[in-house]
Amino acid sequence: MILTRAIVLAVGLPAAISAQNLRISVDDARPLWKAIRTLAELRGWQISYEDPQYSGSDLVDRTIVKRGGAQAFLPRGGRIDLDLTGAESPQAALQLLIHENTPRNNPGLFRVQTVGSMLVVTPAHGSPLDSLVSLPGKDRTLDEFLRDIAEILTRVGPVPVHGPGMLVGPAQRFSFACDNEPARNVLARVLESVTAAGSRHPLYVWDLLYAPNYGYVLNVHSVKQMIRVPDGGSKLIDLRSRGSSRPRQ
Repeated sequence: MILTRAIVLAVGLPAAISAQNLRISVDDARPLWKAIRTLAELRGWQISYEDPQYSGSDLVDRTIVKRGGAQAFLPRGGRIDLDLTGAESPQAALQLLIHENTPRNNPGLFRVQTVGSMLVVTPAHGSPLDSLVSLPGKDRTLDEFLRDIAEILTRVGPVPVHGPGMLVGPAQRFSFACDNEPARNVLARVLESVTAAGSRHPLYVWDLLYAPNYGYVLNVHSVKQMIRVPDGGSKLIDLRSRGSSRPRQ
């Protein structure tokens, strides 16, 4: 059941991208999220994203009555169509996307934070990952760590946070502990540690997506990069497979 919900949260319309002109055009329930994921896919930049707790006029009722489904509210969505040519740094590109998102009256207000080596687009008025968390020291897989963090955030916050709907990351265990630290910092540090554990590991980012009457879902996935292939097409590969280091911040 959680797997289904987690997938539904991330469904959107295809995005139009241009590698040469760096134009991003999206029409989605979460336009800024879709634009960021499109940018990360194109450039391989390590950018994480967090939804606000949408409410009121930021939501629309998408219940399919004739199917007898439960009432389903989604962000009302919007569009971003922006030429990012010349925005060669992640920070510059993200600021342009946020400045485009707000005047269009798209749902949510956002800001950019730097956490360790990662950029994170967060709600302007708070997120579950602002909460302080503590974890006893023990060996965990990345998937077990994410579920532990989600359980703690659910316990300390007013809104449930669910872990990923499928197994995430390598099966290797690592030792980790934290004491009264912001969950966002803890999460960034763990993802950086997992990446550094082996040269074949991709760079990881997170999406914290919100669904009314359900809560947040914490999804973690690897950053990919678009490359051209000899036949003129393109494909996505892990950033690490090109021998790249982390993007310049």
